[in-house]
Amino acid sequence: MSIPTYLREQIRLGSETTLTYQLPLARLCQALAGIRNSRSPLYGSCDFVGTTMDLYFMRHGIAGPGSDPGIRSDRERALTQKGIKRMRKAAKGLLALGIPFDRILTSPLKRSRQTADLLGQALKMEDRLEEVQELSPGRSIQELLSCLGGFEGKKHLLLVGHEPLLSETVSFLISGAQKTDMRIKKGGLCCVTVDNLPAKKGAFLRWMLTPKQLRLLAHS
Repeated sequence: MSIPTYLREQIRLGSETTLTYQLPLARLCQALAGIRNSRSPLYGSCDFVGTTMDLYFMRHGIAGPGSDPGIRSDRERALTQKGIKRMRKAAKGLLALGIPFDRILTSPLKRSRQTADLLGQALKMEDRLEEVQELSPGRSIQELLSCLGGFEGKKHLLLVGHEPLLSETVSFLISGAQKTDMRIKKGGLCCVTVDNLPAKKGAFLRWMLTPKQLRLLAHS
């Protein structure tokens, strides 16, 4: 797996898990312009030739427990007020990145759909938001990738869903292994570039932002 120098240094020195890192706000803001044109240290260099697709994996926001009154199944769990407030701010941070998303794909579960709706409102993409069953809990990596293959020709897909499917899919794409010491936090975002779907070679880990970093970007 090819990892940009800046990420490799953070992975080696940081106290986080293997594939996550902490980036100071000043450094993060400095990288904004580069993220927009793919020349940031957050991007590094990619040796793919021809058509590529950027996949952005976002975990849903903070949701209430299944024991809340009136909740009959996991599918009905909704974002908490704290979760809604934080996701609105994270959505503004995502808007600040200036990524030209083609489509927002979301799990149909309530907490994920609510997260996607908040993103759609901030990005003015309500008409390009679609529920896909393959992002639901319990679905397989192969089912999800097969679904994404139907979006051939799109350049930037924002996927909103659940753990462990999201991190397992990222892990599979970049290393061929389903299990790594990696987990996307609620409201966190990970960008991966693939040469095709199904991928013909290992995907490229572009960057990974914590929920706090996304929220801080809203003020940049």
